[in-house]
Amino acid sequence: YYCSQDIVGPASCYRSDTVGASYGQPTLAYNGRGGGVPGGTCGGLHGHLNVAPDGTAWLPVKSCSGLQGGVFSTDMGTTWITFQVPGAISQQQGADPSIAIDADSTIYYSYVNNEPVTVGNPPEGHARVQVGHRNPDNTVTWTNNLDLGATHGIVNAAHIEAVGGTSGRAAVGFFATDRPGDYQARSLQGTWYLYIATTYDSGANWAIVNAT
Repeated sequence: YYCSQDIVGPASCYRSDTVGASYGQPTLAYNGRGGGVPGGTCGGLHGHLNVAPDGTAWLPVKSCSGLQGGVFSTDMGTTWITFQVPGAISQQQGADPSIAIDADSTIYYSYVNNEPVTVGNPPEGHARVQVGHRNPDNTVTWTNNLDLGATHGIVNAAHIEAVGGTSGRAAVGFFATDRPGDYQARSLQGTWYLYIATTYDSGANWAIVNAT
């Protein structure tokens, strides 16, 4: 599969059945009206597409009618279904979400959440992960919502990326700091470290280490 958004609007996906030698016609993955517009699905930039062992193609998007989410296809990219991740709010200039998939086709949706703060306090972006299971009716059940940086005092994260492994195993990597504020501002007083979170029990527990 190859997917690409039209600057900040809709996105289309192509599928190759010849190991990339040729591609079929594109299909519209989302319509680019994801900011709460009536009839909209998702909009703007998207993350990396991954395909599960059961054949489901997952495309994470940080703006889907007010929440982070994305689209998935169960028919090899012919049609796409929109999903939202509960409570996952993207930052205005936040990083793309990432989806890891294990051997059981369990997904691990990792993202930077625009964490709620009291009035007057600087913004915070927390690295989070939620575990998803696609149901037969093509809804998604979400469990194990976890703030991956809480044990390390992390309040700002960026460039999150997740990978899946064998049954129940996944890892999430991200850059983070314990200093609040606009993470893109030159005035931010903080040192960025690379953290890696790993689960061996389908997201029930995570081991988080500073891997710098």
